[in-house]
Amino acid sequence: MGLQFEPERLDTVALLREGGAATIRFSTRVLYFETLTRARELFDSLLGDSTVESLVFEAEGKNFLLGADVDYFYEAVRDKRVDLVAKYSDLGNDFFDALEKAPFPTVAKISGAAMGGGFELALACRARVLAPSASLEFPETGLGIFPGWGGIKRLRRLVGAPLAKRFVFTGKPINAGTALKLGIADAVVPAGELDRAARAALAGSGAPVSRETPEEFRALARYYDRPLREILAEEPSDPVEKREFHALARRAPVSLEFAERIFEAAGALPPGLERRFEDSLTWQIYQTGDAKLGLERAIQGNVAKIPFTGKLDEFYRISPKNL
Repeated sequence: MGLQFEPERLDTVALLREGGAATIRFSTRVLYFETLTRARELFDSLLGDSTVESLVFEAEGKNFLLGADVDYFYEAVRDKRVDLVAKYSDLGNDFFDALEKAPFPTVAKISGAAMGGGFELALACRARVLAPSASLEFPETGLGIFPGWGGIKRLRRLVGAPLAKRFVFTGKPINAGTALKLGIADAVVPAGELDRAARAALAGSGAPVSRETPEEFRALARYYDRPLREILAEEPSDPVEKREFHALARRAPVSLEFAERIFEAAGALPPGLERRFEDSLTWQIYQTGDAKLGLERAIQGNVAKIPFTGKLDEFYRISPKNL
């Protein structure tokens, strides 16, 4: 487990072919370093094949993918091997950046939970089809870190910055119905019809469609359409806003600050510098005590009321303007 390379994990992902239709299937709920490495190799093998017409990502079992290997990250932080964190981070970012630019349509078939890196993989696909049981979630800010495989910028493009901030900052899950209303999901169908929905999504996938924020989410969008320091300056009296305020108060302050900087960079930097900026924040946050504590508590299965300190004294506070 953790930093030790385990070759058997290479077998937790497989490539299936049926004519021009390709499927990458996961038999694990965790995107281990080895699993991600093999998935990238399988994906790369398709890029040079002119007969490939489409690619589906799916997972065995009741869930899609529950994220990266927390043991790996914790042991790297504990041993002060942030270079290994960067290696894992680069692997995911390089893969998902390439997936986003695939020359053929791609779709993620999601039943159950897609969390953290699993949600980020789905966002890198051109389309997502969900079963009613599906739930999409970024739990990272509750662990002292932030979504580090491009999920922030991709969710921002789909739903706009204010609502993307809400889901990234609070870690609140997005159910299938909400995902469909916000345009994160292309279809929600019974689990037995996901294959048909995936084929339909592949046939119709193209440039993302710009859509207005549904009326029922506009108040939340307005609440998050301002700097965090203003949001957290005073507890609101409105019941809905008060729930949001307390949800934010339970997250790691450093995670919120760094995630907000990534949102700021998304609108201010070209793609190359945006990636470089996010990499610099990844390097910094995995050296904080909050990241170590949050990851340790995740391994223990005890993530309630983590006493985050929010200390950043030892770091150079890099911003988009410094690059």
